[in-house]
Amino acid sequence: MADDANGVIYRIAYEGNAPKSTAARAAPAAVMDEQAAKAQGVSLAKDGPETKSNATLVVTSASFKPEGTIPQKHSEYADGVSPALK
Repeated sequence: MADDANGVIYRIAYEGNAPKSTAARAAPAAVMDEQAAKAQGVSLAKDGPETKSNATLVVTSASFKPEGTIPQKHSEYADGVSPALK
């Protein structure tokens, strides 16, 4: 997975038969440091006055029990399948 300059996360999977590279390439530290520096001191959208609310949002799912753990198949560590939400 990678995060581009717009904050979009991409998931890429390869299922081909080509041999895997044995040499691990290091991430370009200068570029990553530059991106991280841009985020320093930037407030999160959740902290802005336009996002303040006293409302309540209730989300339920038949895929897991209330207050229960989310099954691994619904995580990015497995299949990344979105659970059905109500």
